[in-house]
Amino acid sequence: MELPGSYLGSVRVSRLILGGNCFSGFSHHTAELDRDMRDYYTTAKIKETLAAAEAAGINTFFGRSDNHVLRLMNEYRNEGGKIQFFAQTASERADTAKTIRQVADYGAEGVYLHGGEVDVYHENGELGKVAELIELIKELGMVAGVAGHNPQAHLDIHAAGIPVDFHMVCLYNLEGRRGNQVAADDYEKFDDRDRDVAVRAARRIPRTCVGYKVLAAARREPEQAFRFAFENLKPGDCINVGVYTKDDPDMVERNARLVKQILTELDQVSPASAPGQRAQPSHVAGGAAR
Repeated sequence: MELPGSYLGSVRVSRLILGGNCFSGFSHHTAELDRDMRDYYTTAKIKETLAAAEAAGINTFFGRSDNHVLRLMNEYRNEGGKIQFFAQTASERADTAKTIRQVADYGAEGVYLHGGEVDVYHENGELGKVAELIELIKELGMVAGVAGHNPQAHLDIHAAGIPVDFHMVCLYNLEGRRGNQVAADDYEKFDDRDRDVAVRAARRIPRTCVGYKVLAAARREPEQAFRFAFENLKPGDCINVGVYTKDDPDMVERNARLVKQILTELDQVSPASAPGQRAQPSHVAGGAAR
């Protein structure tokens, strides 16, 4: 199956992107569920899920830049996997610039700054540090993005003229977590009113935006949540969704089919160009899941 596409910088991606939180044991629910995800998602199971994503038409994976995920992606590609890899900077690492250089060495197509990190830079008036890291990512030949839980951070980064290729816009404002590995109830309030603020911000940003936490960490029903995202983000914007297939082995394919159905109904099936760029033919085969 082929999914509609868009562009992050010069890289064509499927408009449904596979997220990696579940692979790394971040449930955004409880410590018990975090452990269950870590136990379930062995290296072999993650590779199996990446392959299912490719078969379902998802060609891009957003995962962490920790050593486990970097080595796993190296192995997966050496074994013939084609899915594109965009790495999120790891909040537990002290040197973000060093992490970015390591990601480049592993051949990732892109890097985006962790949402908690961006939240802190924004709150402290340190967008200059964001600019420095974005410049480094681009110097190393990768597509550069920023995540962020506060929609105002994205608007201010855009207004500052920082040359970000894409914005990872959280549909729920979870500023309190800041990358802390704690129970969701301590810092995360999934208030649907946040979604309206987030999509308004995304529509004001001409670069491609990728909505994340679309399902409120599995608290929302997929069809309604996906439809809200695609009806309210810009045409050509994408969503990033993780999967936990332990009790639902067909989740990857079902998500992909649902996204294709919704985009067909909205007549958003043609590959979109990244803002400021002309559309170009895809240079990658359709590929990954959720």
